Order: sequence, then structure tokens, then C-alpha cells
Amino acid sequence: MQVKSKWVAFFSQSGSEITSLIKLGYNPDLVVTDNLESFLCLEEFFRGKGIAFWYRPINFKKNYLKVRYYDKILHEDDVVTLHGWLNIVPAQTCDDYVIYNGHPGHIIDYPELKGKDPQERAFNDIKKYKKVGCVLHRVTAEIDDGEVVVIAEQDIKSGIKIGSLPGMFSICSKLSLVTWECFFRNIDIILETDLNYDGTFKNDREKRIPIYC
Repeated sequence: MQVKSKWVAFFSQSGSEITSLIKLGYNPDLVVTDNLESFLCLEEFFRGKGIAFWYRPINFKKNYLKVRYYDKILHEDDVVTLHGWLNIVPAQTCDDYVIYNGHPGHIIDYPELKGKDPQERAFNDIKKYKKVGCVLHRVTAEIDDGEVVVIAEQDIKSGIKIGSLPGMFSICSKLSLVTWECFFRNIDIILETDLNYDGTFKNDREKRIPIYC
């Protein structure tokens, strides 16, 4: 399958992950942030790369306005990625668009790490965990509950040194970047939507997802 969709990336924080991906040669068609400070800091960077970069604050309390926010930015065939996007995406928007999110917790092996601050929770109970990991998953109405498509993990016993909470954040940041690289290398498999009559995927997609990298 040849992917012709537009790639739209959203972030709310520093934008370091998406800029790192761009430096590695993965260039989105459009980047959107709701962080004015980050927009002002990175505007020249994106302009220099020829990438459209928009500041679009999202502070609506009514759900229909949030849906309209995304509808004004996105088109039906876009592939959307979230990189520290601090806004809960409305259920209707999740249904209308193909959206993937990175989560800095190994929720396949440790589903209790779904939700907010997984790095802190894992670090505070580190003796419980044998692995550090990050995943990419499809965004659905339930938080961190969509199909996991990519996993990057590292065995703590293999010599990985965490040492501190900043160390945990650093490891997760590196693993997260690995997952996104893997995502784009395997995007044809991940976006395959050719279904059999019974709702299962053709070409044995379900046997290849999630991808471990």
C-alpha cells in the first residue's frame, strides 16, 4: 500500500520529540501546537525546514467546539500523531481520523501504567518492573486503550542504569524516539485497513502487530 496521506503532528510541550524526528529525516506536512512559548521558539526552525507550523490554542470547555477545532485542521485521509499533546481528543474525532499517540509506559506488560505520569509511577515502584518501555497506540475514546502498534523496551537487568527520575525520563525519551522511527519504517503495515468480510485483517496483519523494535 502506498501511503499518500498528509502527516499532521500535534504537541503541547517543548516539541523536542518532533524536532528530533525531523532531524532524522521524518518530515511532517504540518505541525500544530497550543503552546505559544514553544511556537515562538521553534517558528524559525520549522520555517527553515519548509514545514507548516501553526499555533492553535485549545481551551474550549464544550465538546462540540473541541471537535470543530480538529475538523478545521484535519482532513479525512490525514495521519495524525501526538507528541506530548496534553488535550484529551474527543471520541468523535478519534472515530473520524487516524490518530496515534506515544505513551512512555510499557502498557502491554504493565497495563497499570496507562494514564498520567507513567514514568514517575514506574520509577517510584521500580523493584516491581523488569522492563522499561514505550508504546505507540491508536487513539480511542478510552485513554491509552487503543491498539498498540509499536513497542520499544529494555530489560532493566541488562545493565540499564536509571539512577534517578530524570534518568527514567531520559531513557523513555530515547525509547519513544525509537518507536516513532519504527512506526514510519513500517507505516504500510500499521495503516493496512483491507478487511475480510468477518472483520479480520487480510495479509496476516494481526500477526505482525505490535512491532517490537
